[in-house]
Amino acid sequence: MKILVSISLGLFPLFAMAQKKMDFVKKGVYPLNDNDSLVCYYFPVKSNMANAALPYYKEKPTLVDILHIATTMPCDSFAVKRSGNTVLTINLKKDSTWRFSVREPSSKLDTTFNSELIGTMTEHRTIELINEGYDKNAGQVFGKFNFNNQQIPYVTTKNLENAVFKVVDYFLYSKKK
Repeated sequence: MKILVSISLGLFPLFAMAQKKMDFVKKGVYPLNDNDSLVCYYFPVKSNMANAALPYYKEKPTLVDILHIATTMPCDSFAVKRSGNTVLTINLKKDSTWRFSVREPSSKLDTTFNSELIGTMTEHRTIELINEGYDKNAGQVFGKFNFNNQQIPYVTTKNLENAVFKVVDYFLYSKKK
């Protein structure tokens, strides 16, 4: 795992923006051990695209606009809670590759590294775009998302969860040994 360390200049301005302005939906909570749990958040395209205060705002978005926003807007974020306190935040960002940006609040250190995830968007995002009915022909077929006459590879929720669990294991349990 290649790790790049950056101090407060990494991807956490995105998470700060997300916490203050972007709408998010809590997708689930996974118990990790007796004291820790992983909380999963998702940033929906629809509500954030409708918010004029955000750079993703589009009054009358086309399918091209929706696809661009769906593939560039932050999508999934995670927090490890220990007895109600956040001990680790993990943000997923897609540019040329998928990257995790991890912050341990106790050290205020951001760590950014490439992940092994492959795909253009996450499964959560494909499900939202299908359910919102932007493209009546949208659907998932054999690991590809059909949208606007394109076949787009996506990261399955299972692959995303496995990658996040590896990050949590490394930062909270393995690294400390």
